[in-house]
Amino acid sequence: MNISAEEEQIKQFCNNIFELGLENIDLKDEDVFKATVGALSYNCRRLENDKSLVALQQICTDERVDIKKRVFIFWQLVIMKFKNNICNEEKLDLEYVYKAIFESVKAKVDSLERIELEDRNRNIVVLMTNQFLGYQHSPTKVLLSIAKAIETIDDEVDEIHIFNTNELPNTIECLFEGSTPSAFLDNTDEQLQGTYQDAQLSRCKIVYKQNGKGPFRIENLKDMTKTIYNLKPKYAISVGGTCLLADICNEFLDVYTFSLSNDLPIANTKYLAVGGSVTEVKEYKYNEKQNALEIPFLFEIVKEDKNYTYPREQLGFAENQFIIAVVGNRLENEINHKFLDLCINLLESNQDAGIALVGKYNKELLEDKVPKEILDRFYLLGYKSDLLALLRSTNLYLNPIRQGGGLSAVAAMSISLPVISTSYGDVGKYLNRDFIIADYDEALTVITHMIDDKRFYEYKCRKMKSWYSRFSGNSLEKFINYINNKS
Repeated sequence: MNISAEEEQIKQFCNNIFELGLENIDLKDEDVFKATVGALSYNCRRLENDKSLVALQQICTDERVDIKKRVFIFWQLVIMKFKNNICNEEKLDLEYVYKAIFESVKAKVDSLERIELEDRNRNIVVLMTNQFLGYQHSPTKVLLSIAKAIETIDDEVDEIHIFNTNELPNTIECLFEGSTPSAFLDNTDEQLQGTYQDAQLSRCKIVYKQNGKGPFRIENLKDMTKTIYNLKPKYAISVGGTCLLADICNEFLDVYTFSLSNDLPIANTKYLAVGGSVTEVKEYKYNEKQNALEIPFLFEIVKEDKNYTYPREQLGFAENQFIIAVVGNRLENEINHKFLDLCINLLESNQDAGIALVGKYNKELLEDKVPKEILDRFYLLGYKSDLLALLRSTNLYLNPIRQGGGLSAVAAMSISLPVISTSYGDVGKYLNRDFIIADYDEALTVITHMIDDKRFYEYKCRKMKSWYSRFSGNSLEKFINYINNKS
């Protein structure tokens, strides 16, 4: 790797940190702290130094550092992992870091007595999240889908209280290479009513509370904790994990953490729920203090009554072209040179193929790396309001090696579109062996076979329809029923 003179200085500065040891550096000094985190984060992200990754985690667990800065750095590491920007995942232990932060926070919050089942208000349920951004935001959509399931099957409940902690940083708390504030909405009453209408919530009273814009504050967490304690709800569900509020409330209440990926969430709640290839909820012991609930894959979150399809000519596709869809909110991070090489090889090997990039992607990145003779078969479509309609105009969903992509992949599966992915990340865990490839070389072989052999392609479509139909029932209702039986 060729590095500049300035980068060489940063590298040397970090080497000095490693030699001296973080424990011997005055991290309470603001200037020292800024310089240390700034250099380590650059060395980690740009120069791919795993010692810097370890040091950043050490700072997250250091009691000398202000808690809001520790929370901020932790979330930058979470985001880096999600965007596949971690230089060495084997050196990353987010669960250890989070638990250290949680213990620090817990020590500053008053202990509250456990609320026994007979003392709980059976008409109230609490839902928690770190971010609430409207119905088109996947985590928000999951939370609202859970609320809808509660409305549908639990006649006892007539109030659902939603707590948005905004723990996901929406302001920059320290110099950290590549950091950007997370999205934030004021969520006015008018906006909220529109969101509830989108989710078809109508029976229960919905009470919404969120922390304002700004850094993580212990006082905000204390206020929400007391509010939930006074509500004495039947139970609480945290959507997504790494929610300090949920883990604090678990001390006095039954809290279920619902994973947004297909891995168990990072959480200290008693129950951890994750999707799996099961048809009924299964509970098993995860560790001494926690139980895992495996629930049917959350396929019903993608629903649409209409059957609209974008005309191919409107999208620029030829009528008989085999269109491969690549969908994502972070394509510029997720399409690396290896995946782009796969796309180039697919187009060079198959004259009837085209690649549709759905999401934000810079055209100049293609122009710099893609041969001119195939450049016009890359279609940069940006964001589309009706993803299912667009996917119906394509032939296949191709998933880069990444953490996310689950919702768009489920959308493709719901219309029997073959989905090709490695086993890594969320998408791979939704699939069976008929659609899993070992690497990009195998992807080239399998996709070329589908392009060349119509019968093989139709066979894959039937296989996808069969696989999807196994789990496309009412998994959330089964989840809520299971909780009710324990409450």
